[in-house]
Amino acid sequence: MRIQQIDADTGEVLDATIVLCFNRKKIGGRFCMLFQDDAWDTLLQDRELTFSALRVLMFMIRRMDFENYLQIRQVVISEKLGIAQPNVSTAIKLLVNKGVVEIVNREGYRYYHLNADYVWKGRAKTLQHHREQRGQQAELGRRKLELSEGGLSA
Repeated sequence: MRIQQIDADTGEVLDATIVLCFNRKKIGGRFCMLFQDDAWDTLLQDRELTFSALRVLMFMIRRMDFENYLQIRQVVISEKLGIAQPNVSTAIKLLVNKGVVEIVNREGYRYYHLNADYVWKGRAKTLQHHREQRGQQAELGRRKLELSEGGLSA
């Protein structure tokens, strides 16, 4: 099913495809997996992305938990995909540099978090809340940068 969404910042109409929607007893209720078409078009046209990086990304998407978090060791990805562990590490670094995946340390554990601009696994209202928080964090980062630049030039 194809849907359109309006970017709150730019007013641009974004195409998206809902891929999968099912009941899951573990968390209760319904949720869906949403892929943002425009973001994927850009990603797939990026010639710097290797085939290994795309395979690792697909594996991560398949295994990610609710709200795009994934806790997994690189050696497990390596074993499951039959890719050498250093190549998995390189692929993840590339995905991090491209902004598709971020590494999050919470409560002493390392998680991967997949960028919701590419894929979202969860409730639609939670996605909107996530985007609002990310926008607030970006605004705070811009303000800090402006203050630091202003402080350096003064």
